[in-house]
Amino acid sequence: MINVHDDELVVEQKGVYSIESFIISRRLMYWQVYLHKTVLCVEEMMVKAVQRAQYLSVKGMLPVSSPALAYFLNKKVQLKKFDEDPAVLDYYSELDDVDIFAALKAWSNSDDKVLRVLCECILHRKLFRIETGYQPFPSKKIQLLRDKAMKKFKLDEEEAGYLVFSGSTSNHAYDPGENRINILTNDGKVIDISKASEQLNSTVLNKPVVKHYVFYPKVLEN
Repeated sequence: MINVHDDELVVEQKGVYSIESFIISRRLMYWQVYLHKTVLCVEEMMVKAVQRAQYLSVKGMLPVSSPALAYFLNKKVQLKKFDEDPAVLDYYSELDDVDIFAALKAWSNSDDKVLRVLCECILHRKLFRIETGYQPFPSKKIQLLRDKAMKKFKLDEEEAGYLVFSGSTSNHAYDPGENRINILTNDGKVIDISKASEQLNSTVLNKPVVKHYVFYPKVLEN
């Protein structure tokens, strides 16, 4: 049901229902699998661990890591560097799960309390508590949790920010302005799937859904 029309990839009109099913499934899979709160929690904790490791590296307290990972920890590599310096892509291509897991195990014994807590929680699956909502969380709530973290773990304000943090994620099942899905009608016209499909026209599948979240160690709940 996929064809080429005027040098553009199109789907024949009889494939509209298959595309509808694909887009609906994509939306459900994002919230139930790819952006599931557990997946999101581990990902954000990993990001914070690497950010803390990089912070320590820049300060001269280089955590144990592979040469490839150390390259990125020792400097802040901008995206444009991948085009400007071929060596950056070479180092990046050398990274894999082994580098990350080995680093997490080594960092779980770090003298830095923040890095140690993050890595221990990831390795032993003591995942942070995550709260989600459709509105940003009040700054007072986040500050209260950070105050608790400062007291519990004996950290300063900046360090507590690695353990209590907020953000947002979004799911755009289909955006006509990006990666457009063209439908070739039976009379030879090319139209967007949102116009060819009654199902997508009558739903909000083409509108982004934004969810806000806040993470913090479970020991701060009380």
